[in-house]
Amino acid sequence: MSNSNKNNYSGTDLAVNYQLGFKKNKDQLLTTSYKYSNQANEQNTDAAYLT
Repeated sequence: MSNSNKNNYSGTDLAVNYQLGFKKNKDQLLTTSYKYSNQANEQNTDAAYLT
């Protein structure tokens, strides 16, 4: 019986939101948003079963 594993997991997440209201018109808003996401995943598995 043999077993080999290798697991690597990584993750990055960033979110920025900005909202600006105007004095002359309170119903008017300026909104900007930015989102960044980075993921990495590596998984290696070796298995041998001898009977």
